[in-house]
Amino acid sequence: MRCNRDSFGRLLCAVTVGALALAPLAANAQDTTTTAATDSTTTMATDSAMSMEPQLVNGQVVRYYVDRSGYVTAMDVQTPTGINMVHFAPNMGQRLYTTYPVGGQIAVWVSPSSMGTGHWNAVGIGTARPATFMQAYTVSDVDALEADPYIIAGSKMVNVKGTLSRIIVGNTGEVLALALQDGTIVRVPRELRHIAPGYAGSDRITPLFRGATVNAVGYMEAPMYGVLSPYMGRLAANAISVNGRNVGALGMPMMTKDMQKSLLKTDVMGTTMSNEEMAAMGMGYSTYTPGGAMSGTGSTNPAEGGAGTTSSTPATQ
Repeated sequence: MRCNRDSFGRLLCAVTVGALALAPLAANAQDTTTTAATDSTTTMATDSAMSMEPQLVNGQVVRYYVDRSGYVTAMDVQTPTGINMVHFAPNMGQRLYTTYPVGGQIAVWVSPSSMGTGHWNAVGIGTARPATFMQAYTVSDVDALEADPYIIAGSKMVNVKGTLSRIIVGNTGEVLALALQDGTIVRVPRELRHIAPGYAGSDRITPLFRGATVNAVGYMEAPMYGVLSPYMGRLAANAISVNGRNVGALGMPMMTKDMQKSLLKTDVMGTTMSNEEMAAMGMGYSTYTPGGAMSGTGSTNPAEGGAGTTSSTPATQ
């Protein structure tokens, strides 16, 4: 390196040479830190992978649950360590319920669920260890209701009319769907929802109460293979009226927990519910009962385990 001969130049040279001399040491220290961090990350990833290793669980099926989207997607299993909730994809509902009825023994491979202690995700069925495990189903019921519906190409618009028996509310209090006594779920479109609780009681908000007459126009959703549901059909509504009044400018009301209780057909006092059922209800689940205790009717959609037809009429053009 060439240095100037004046004192200031010699000072600059000394600083530059010193910096170059220390650079390899700094780089080495940085490499060591990076290596240590990488090793730590690898160790953590290995430990996580070990903790996520699927386990075989044997136990007795206590009950099945219906989530807010209207499908059976969970069950309680009694094991030697207690009762645990096992979550699974909607298209496994019919198979699991038929193969492992309530009171029967079940063998299922599970992995830990993000819902916390006491919750598992089903990743395999049967005592034999699968060659490859199923991917855990992690889509929430609210996500399913808020997703765009699947409609069969060429479907015609229909009109559904019935009595409101319960509402289905999202995590933020938005009304996502209406359940009618005939077993139909009417999905509320985005433009008919709102999150403006300050307007509650206003004429711009459509009041909801059990026993109200609901008239909805829309398209019936395409049936899903293998699902189990207490509902007979699912309507993706385009327009909704309640007691002859079209939904207001600000849509459905935002529902608090106290408001929901007056519309839910459940034992809100918990006099006949187990601790597990009460906890599940707080997460949006309802106990599934053959015959449709949730909505007053059983599933009559052939694709959902029934053998009947939906009660709808072609919409007036």
